[in-house]
Amino acid sequence: MFIIILKDISVFLLNNKLKREYKIMLIKIRGGNMKRDFFEKWSFILNLILFCAFLFLVVLMFYKDVDLIYIFCTLLISLLPLLNIIKRYKKKTDN
Repeated sequence: MFIIILKDISVFLLNNKLKREYKIMLIKIRGGNMKRDFFEKWSFILNLILFCAFLFLVVLMFYKDVDLIYIFCTLLISLLPLLNIIKRYKKKTDN
């Protein structure tokens, strides 16, 4: 019962709050309302939270039936922007 509740909470967070916050951050940075350093800091923290949620779902998969689509989506959502930040950092160091 407790594991089912944890699964529901993690799925709710991933599908609603974190995705909404992530979209808001992307809209703000595209609009130029936030400084780049501030965005990179919070983007990294958000990616870290999403990656932890991914690891939590993987561990949860061994105890209960977790759809692979949730695991795949969280991994994709967390890793793609992180790779973008790494590319930007690499460009800065190359110049």
